[in-house]
Amino acid sequence: MILYMAIGRFFSVVRQSCCLKNQYSFYTTTMTSLLVPPASVRGMMCLDRDAFTRVVTVSTLKLRDISVSKNIRVLKKYLLKMCNFKSVEKINDGAIIYLNPDIVTKFEDITEDDRKLLVDQYEYFSTMDITLKYDNWRRDVILKSILPEDIEVPTAYSLVGHIVQLNLRDVHLPYKSIIGQIFLDKTANARTVVNKIDTINTSFRYFAMEILAGERNTITSAKEHGCTYQFDFAQVYWNPRLSTEHSRIITFMTEGDILYDVFAGVGPFAIPAARKKVQVFANDLNPESYKWLQKNALINKVKDNFKAFNMDGRNFLREVVKDNILTRRAQNLPGSEHIIMNLPASAIEFLDILPDWFTQEEFKNVCLKPPIFHVYCFVKVDKGDDVCMFGRLLVEEKLGYTLSAESIVSIHNIRDVSPNKQMIRVSFLLKTLTGEEPATKKFKIKKMGKNKIHKNKNVDDIAKEIRNTSKEYSVVFTSGGVGPTHDDVTYEAVAKAFELKLELNQKLFDIYTRMIPNQAEIKRLAIVPNACKIINIDSEAFPIINIKNVYVLPGSPKYFKPAADTIISRLKGSTPFHFEHIDIALNELSIVNILDKQAKRWDGKIKIGSYPQYELQTSFTRITLEGPEETIAEAKEELLYHLPIQKIINLKHKYSNFQMNIVLENSKSEKHIKSALDILNDCYERYKQNEIFISFNGGKDCTVVLHLAATVAKLRNISSLLCLYVTDDSFPEVEAFVESAARYYGLEIIRVQRPIKSALSALLEEKHYLKAAVMGTRKGDPGSENLQAFTPTDPNWPQLIRVNPILHWSYSQVWTFLLKHNIPYCSLYDQGYTSIGNRNTTIQNPLLKDPNNPSLYLPAYTLTDKSAERDGREK
Repeated sequence: MILYMAIGRFFSVVRQSCCLKNQYSFYTTTMTSLLVPPASVRGMMCLDRDAFTRVVTVSTLKLRDISVSKNIRVLKKYLLKMCNFKSVEKINDGAIIYLNPDIVTKFEDITEDDRKLLVDQYEYFSTMDITLKYDNWRRDVILKSILPEDIEVPTAYSLVGHIVQLNLRDVHLPYKSIIGQIFLDKTANARTVVNKIDTINTSFRYFAMEILAGERNTITSAKEHGCTYQFDFAQVYWNPRLSTEHSRIITFMTEGDILYDVFAGVGPFAIPAARKKVQVFANDLNPESYKWLQKNALINKVKDNFKAFNMDGRNFLREVVKDNILTRRAQNLPGSEHIIMNLPASAIEFLDILPDWFTQEEFKNVCLKPPIFHVYCFVKVDKGDDVCMFGRLLVEEKLGYTLSAESIVSIHNIRDVSPNKQMIRVSFLLKTLTGEEPATKKFKIKKMGKNKIHKNKNVDDIAKEIRNTSKEYSVVFTSGGVGPTHDDVTYEAVAKAFELKLELNQKLFDIYTRMIPNQAEIKRLAIVPNACKIINIDSEAFPIINIKNVYVLPGSPKYFKPAADTIISRLKGSTPFHFEHIDIALNELSIVNILDKQAKRWDGKIKIGSYPQYELQTSFTRITLEGPEETIAEAKEELLYHLPIQKIINLKHKYSNFQMNIVLENSKSEKHIKSALDILNDCYERYKQNEIFISFNGGKDCTVVLHLAATVAKLRNISSLLCLYVTDDSFPEVEAFVESAARYYGLEIIRVQRPIKSALSALLEEKHYLKAAVMGTRKGDPGSENLQAFTPTDPNWPQLIRVNPILHWSYSQVWTFLLKHNIPYCSLYDQGYTSIGNRNTTIQNPLLKDPNNPSLYLPAYTLTDKSAERDGREK
């Protein structure tokens, strides 16, 4: 037995059988995955590490001494990768290579190309028994093996210094002790595991927790962007998921600026700002936060330009911030003033101080150089909602006026808090304390007792007027009286006019709840006459209702006019006026030629405008389209096709008929495109649509195939394409692109985290009717030598037909297609990657180093030596 000392206590190996070179052992029994703990650990409540021991038979390959380094690259994809285990065991005359039993059970499981490379390089193929123990299993594998099969494995956690913070669901709580111990064992540098057991304390911003495993010590130290923070995690608020936001805000500040941090916590905004020589006034109500805030200022050596306060947020704004701003105006000091309010559960409530924050004379001086507010809030939304718009509405409601386009600095979606809850930052310039009433003003809620009818609004009189007018005129508009307060009686009067009942309309209630969350009284707004119709004006306006020929409109001119225009245009049989915009991360001059051509193309049909926008130090261009809705939709499709798609901000549009028609038109003159479409059409002739899936890994070749398949699917009225995405230590950029591609093409994605061979087996076990896999394989890819357009899988693989539409496409043809048709692709290709696998096997292509800046790489489509496409893949 020959093993390194470092792993000797985890493995024992016994050679069972071998065959000399070219005398292979063949096994007819199909092996299920052996790389899982024993089934007997299922339901374990108290951790017994010895119970995870099992003996597994694995294949091995004995390499000659001279060929180890050369051939390890060939064998890398077949290696047995386990914790605390070396898959290459060096011995005196070579090395023993341990192979993954889920991939290789016999020598022929190694591809023919790789077997050819191994000729004369190995002595024999063999099998051995190895003993796997607790220390060899990954954390997720252990958790999956002990929890009931219907309970999802907890994978999300935060590492705060030496503390692992979990947020276990109720179904996990019976197993919390063993889960905590496993996280302690399997998380590097962890000494304590805690579980959140309550919501955040709204006064002092920390959550109750229990210690599940390890040391009973919650005082820890964390590093973020070069700063060190010490704190008691059980007594203060700290969220490592906000690290990017901390950095993003600080980059907008320059030396000489002022930061007023109203809810500073232990200093994740304040400390790095002070290190940047920004003058910082940091406040927190929690005495523990205040204590650690001061300590962290000392640790990070920012004492001179840093002041800490332990005050209520309102008092801090009214006293410290106000006085300092007025002093700065009196002295005409330079620098921008940033007011950060990072208390998303309630920060907007503190905006109520603004109307009387300054006198009129004081504010004249203040708004000469308006302070910038950065207000954080939570927004509850449904999938597809414009979360930034809802965040803006919340802030405007508390301000009491609508923020002008010039005053909005940026609105940013920070992160998902839960499936229907987002954290939003609204950054705006305090240019005024009054203005046009906000969208939610007419929905101001008052808690009252029994509703009273205003003396000037008698329900019977209004009902009589509506009834008579409805008979006399073909269309009737009412204006106003549709809020929830005591004098808003229009709905009641309309119901009485037509002898209808008032009842809760669930559709309206859902809309209002999204627009004005966390207000129970919002229900009153959705109590309307039964049998009414709901009319949506646009995504940012509140809906109106229609009963017979009566349309109930809001009283505010801002909302009455667009509602009336929409209804009138519909009644006339014309198309209503519509507005859309596209934001693109390019300056206006760089797209002027595209805009000029499109403006000329659509002249007389719609209006196209462009306006530079600025988000602190980030600029972009907003392109506006105004006109009839159907024409806008058509023009927007075409414009998006011509704009650089990688630069579109918050890409929301989907693959369109316009794009389909362009691909079809190009196929008439480009044979390789026509050939690929013919193969795909042939595929859909041979098989039913539910018998076909696309193997999609986010790479450029798969993306081309996906776009072509979407073209054929649109021609055949196929609503959704099924894709298999096999994750294998994927790049985050790939994960993000796969998600965006799913939205763009309307995909059904099946994710499997395992080798491709077993992934296919699992897929066919679940969807046994699948017969064809559409691939992005091209000649030159490993294993592509003998492929045809339609090729069965190898005998030892799950039985499918591999469909290869772009098998004979070149690297140049792939990139020409992607760029010419403006197809979204993974952002890694713009960073010097030319062939993307997993993170362990993929590097930036050395040939794409920027000659003017060796730290940067040129985009993949600039590669001149096409034979070097895979130079970014470790072999």
